[in-house]
Amino acid sequence: MFLGIDIGTTSVKLLLVEENGNIINTYSKQYPCYYPKEGYSEQNPLDWWEASKELIISIPDRNRIKAISFSGQMHGLVMLDSSGTVIRPAILWNDQRAYKETDYLNDVIGKDRLVELTGNIAFTGFTAPKLMWVKNNEIDNFNRIDKILLPKDYIIYRFTKAFYTDASDASGTLYFNVEKRRWSEEMLKIIGITEKHLPKVCESSKVVSLINKEIALELGLSSNVRIVAGAGDQAAGAIGTGCVDSGDINISLGTSGVVFACLNDYIKLKNPSIHNFAHANNHFHYMGVILSAAKSLDWWVRDVLDQEYEEILSGISKYRVDKNLIFLPYLSGERSPINDPYAKGMFFGISHTTTKLDLSRAVLEGVCFALKESMDIILENIDKYSFVQVTGGGSNSWDWVQILADILQMDINILSTSDGPALGAALLAKAGYENKPISDIAKGLINVVKTIKHNDDCKEIYLEKYHRYKELYENNKKLFR
Repeated sequence: MFLGIDIGTTSVKLLLVEENGNIINTYSKQYPCYYPKEGYSEQNPLDWWEASKELIISIPDRNRIKAISFSGQMHGLVMLDSSGTVIRPAILWNDQRAYKETDYLNDVIGKDRLVELTGNIAFTGFTAPKLMWVKNNEIDNFNRIDKILLPKDYIIYRFTKAFYTDASDASGTLYFNVEKRRWSEEMLKIIGITEKHLPKVCESSKVVSLINKEIALELGLSSNVRIVAGAGDQAAGAIGTGCVDSGDINISLGTSGVVFACLNDYIKLKNPSIHNFAHANNHFHYMGVILSAAKSLDWWVRDVLDQEYEEILSGISKYRVDKNLIFLPYLSGERSPINDPYAKGMFFGISHTTTKLDLSRAVLEGVCFALKESMDIILENIDKYSFVQVTGGGSNSWDWVQILADILQMDINILSTSDGPALGAALLAKAGYENKPISDIAKGLINVVKTIKHNDDCKEIYLEKYHRYKELYENNKKLFR
């Protein structure tokens, strides 16, 4: 059997598959996230490792595991000293502290130059601005750096004592040339690091090493277990949902929201306000990311209303559309495509007739409008798409998916599994062990349980609301700073 380990933002998830790719079991364990200041988000990498070990030891027949691969939260900065010790807590993907460094990269180095060097512009979530922040604010820590890793790559190191990453995860650092699939020497000079600080880059299904014998003994695993590189969580999630062929589009309604579109070849974006990354299938993909998708809903239903999701969501797609009521879901700033760490959430258009259900529906619509902004950019850059599917916790609400389909004016498939990243990691372990193309393995395991058809009769009202949604941000963005 094959094991996938997903290093998430709130927990680690393990997923086992048999040789035929069928899921055997899943395991998960939460760990803390720390917020030392407003806009800061950190974790202790040792928590990822200890949670992973604890779960592996709990697997009854773990001696059957043949290969292990990984999915991980992207962009996180893990710094090790020469003894392999973690220097400081990892700075995570949703950390906003490096806004000055981001502005410097975009405005002084220049967006056009960044795209030429890496394929992307700078976002506060990327690894390069974080490294520059450490250099500007914690010079002693910066000077101690021996190795710079991404979250899943730290776990690879703990399993193997070797330093590897894959092209999909490296794409989100902003010091990786996506088109050429190698580190960018010029970006490394701008940051003040060298290639010796970085792991070797390989493709996601590559076997990088056998497991370290001491670790195998400690965990009760065979010493012949192969360790496979794995992928960033969104690329692994795409593998786990069969999103592997050019034109396949996956929308993730998780804590964050993601629009992921597969490409065969590297195609420079006309508008680089979304991401142009390597995919885990040795090809490429476009990706737009919003920071508060299900997180917006969780804030509204749990923190504000103090109710259960079903009480709010059941039948809400049939509830009236208030054309005047708009919600901006920028609860943690925003990433794609506005790239504004200062952005704030807001309701607009409330009147004395506004109800709780009106506000609840506006929250759902606001997240969908934010995703539509990225989808519009993707559709401007590709000739055609084959399908659109939705995954993540939000996909369990068919009412929310109906609203999304109506706003996008696209039919959306709902899949039988929501285990995307962990399943993708397990399938990468299988592909690496069997030396087979990951696309061949992933495509045959996906089952569509329902297709949500979009309604044409609400096209005009949503188009009007969408234009007002964008105007609302543009007219208020100066007030957020």
